[in-house]
Amino acid sequence: MSEKALVDNQEYLDVFPLTRGKRALVYFADLFINFLLSLFIFSTIVFPIWGNASGYFSIQSENYSFSCQMLDVLYDNKLLDYDSSNDAKKYDSDSAIAYSSEQFIYSQIKKDSNHNYFYHFYVELLGKSEETYKESFKNLDTKRYFDYTGTLPVLKDSYIEELSPLLDPNDKVSDQGQTDFNNLKNSFVVSLFTSMVNDLTASNDIVSSSDLYKYREYRSLQKENDVKSHNALTYSTYLSFFLASLINFLVIPLCTKRGRTISMIALKVERISIKDYRALRKSDIISTFIYQLVFTMPLMMFTPMLYVSFSSLFDLPLLGVPSLVSLIFPLASLITMWVSKFKRTISDFLFQDIYVDKEILEKIYAAKGYQS
Repeated sequence: MSEKALVDNQEYLDVFPLTRGKRALVYFADLFINFLLSLFIFSTIVFPIWGNASGYFSIQSENYSFSCQMLDVLYDNKLLDYDSSNDAKKYDSDSAIAYSSEQFIYSQIKKDSNHNYFYHFYVELLGKSEETYKESFKNLDTKRYFDYTGTLPVLKDSYIEELSPLLDPNDKVSDQGQTDFNNLKNSFVVSLFTSMVNDLTASNDIVSSSDLYKYREYRSLQKENDVKSHNALTYSTYLSFFLASLINFLVIPLCTKRGRTISMIALKVERISIKDYRALRKSDIISTFIYQLVFTMPLMMFTPMLYVSFSSLFDLPLLGVPSLVSLIFPLASLITMWVSKFKRTISDFLFQDIYVDKEILEKIYAAKGYQS
């Protein structure tokens, strides 16, 4: 549908708004351009300066040292092993847990007590009863890989038979056996390690004079450093995002003809007032800045992605929560655009404007005698 623009000779000119697809494309182009600009500013300017000023990089180095010392505590107390043929992996916790998980399973297949880190921790170090150990073990074994009829849990005979070829380099385990081994290792044994480490940091049975208590002290220091690191990442992200939005939605529109953003220039789109069918004035551009800043926030939480792992981004609630909550606004706006008569978003209604193709605006200017 079109709106009617009254021109000087009292005739009407059809003003067609952008199609829904192109209007959505303008939004997503603004969203990604702003994100890329924020990512660039964060990675090349803001965070290198802020990171050095806040001590972020030295904190990361210190935290790595704490991680190594924590692993040494586990190694020294025979709660974890690493592949001694590959010393480079000694302080890689994921590799150490994977290796230790395999050693635990192999010892279960051979029916020996070697590499039973969990029995050693709960019964021999913490002094728990074997019954208590068996019950805690059983609670985690939801798929019942183990038999609990004896004094201690043991791997079921069916799994021992299936996995025995793993102990013979000249034999080969079946495809199903390999699948069961991977599931046993990754879904169960790793969860045992996770539970053990959680108890190591929280159990009241570990006294301060114990060598194991050092693990808790190192973890506590790490957490203090994590707070400082998260603050540095969070504040740097907000500053980078604000600067990117300032450039993308204020500086560039104020400096370009007809107040267009980069995406509008690339897509040959104009934003005009429905009151007089002129391109937005500078005052209108300034008033819509906050709206555009909020509507491009959903990707803000990913700004530090070049400095931290993807999963670590979700450990920054002061970034994650505002980004997720801000999704409400563009989603509601896209719904409004889809159902409204002239494909207008919430902002279009608020600021009484409409997006049109460049050719439409040129026709309006020509008909009304405006200077372009």
